[in-house]
Amino acid sequence: MTPWRCWHELHASRGGLTEGLGAGMGKQKIFSRPVGLAVNEIDAWCRNQDLGPRQSRFVRHLVIVMDRAYLTIRAQQISEELRVFFS
Repeated sequence: MTPWRCWHELHASRGGLTEGLGAGMGKQKIFSRPVGLAVNEIDAWCRNQDLGPRQSRFVRHLVIVMDRAYLTIRAQQISEELRVFFS
């Protein structure tokens, strides 16, 4: 549960890139694409939870894997939203 708690608590501190697409004088869409969590934020979270070195490495690894999966899924969702919006 600890990796999930870490990922969920740090999710709000995630940055994002705002982008916009337009088709001439037609439709325009502005959206935010999330960026990955910073490893130093994960490490700080582990320190604040008083986790030992082995548990911190374990949590860092799983949070990074979870975050990559989230970013992949979100990128697919954004692509699908744009495809539907501009079709």
